[in-house]
Amino acid sequence: MNERNLVICDREIRYATGLGENISSRDDLAVKVYVCSSLDKVVELSESKPIHLFVVEEGYTYDERSQIDAEQVFVLGRDRDADLGEEECPIWKYQCADEIIREIFEVY
Repeated sequence: MNERNLVICDREIRYATGLGENISSRDDLAVKVYVCSSLDKVVELSESKPIHLFVVEEGYTYDERSQIDAEQVFVLGRDRDADLGEEECPIWKYQCADEIIREIFEVY
């Protein structure tokens, strides 16, 4: 499988960085991880690279999230009842990183 771009966007930058480092450290995943603290930075990044996997906090509205052209969108929520679009997948934010990774790659 070719390397895919995975973008994590969360205003809790320590959380996003930690999750990104965990994903990057895994040799079994063919992904290049980018961490952004705002959607503006994700938009900038998307102008130069395709976004295959987009992991974004639920604090951004569906309208804001849908501006990002990504193959698959995962919304990190504080509960599993977040307001999502049909094409978005919910992920509980405060579970272990291995579980988040498993959920992302089961879908993708």
